[in-house]
Amino acid sequence: MLKDFLIKCSELLNRDDIVQTLREVNDIDSIENAQIKNDVLRLISYYNFTVSTICENYYELTDTQSITSDENKKIYFYRLNFLPIKIISVFDEYDNPVVFDLFNDYILLSESNKNYNIYYAYVPQSIYNLNDEIQIPEYLCIRLVRYGVVSEFLASKNQFNESEFWRTKFMDEIFRTKNRRERRFKSTFCK
Repeated sequence: MLKDFLIKCSELLNRDDIVQTLREVNDIDSIENAQIKNDVLRLISYYNFTVSTICENYYELTDTQSITSDENKKIYFYRLNFLPIKIISVFDEYDNPVVFDLFNDYILLSESNKNYNIYYAYVPQSIYNLNDEIQIPEYLCIRLVRYGVVSEFLASKNQFNESEFWRTKFMDEIFRTKNRRERRFKSTFCK
């Protein structure tokens, strides 16, 4: 839940005022202190930014969906399960690759009213309510996202040394999760 995530981030920031407030409320509108409310909204914004950054630059989330083109040979993005950031490939019902043209809000295909399988990359939908469930890939450690949010929050408060510390932890965690496999090197220099 987003509320629990924000409490953990606030603990990393040593912001007991935010922690206490979040434990007492169930929605953002219940926060009476304007400064704390502003900081909570910033944390939520940085959560959405960090998840988008991770999914766009480091870990690709993909989905495949079977969908029928309309009478104008188009498949609009809003009809897909998630908003795509990249269309990877399109196949017909026989799994043959299909040539397509990509536009801002739809895919133009060769035939109308035909079923296609769309394989695409996406970013999870932004969340704003304290009771919303966090949407990150299951193979990612939530700690990684926390480090990114804390780094962004501190940078917004002009605490650049502290921000850089958490940014380094963020990047180290990305490196660790991308290189989890144990690597074995050949003994090329052994006699």
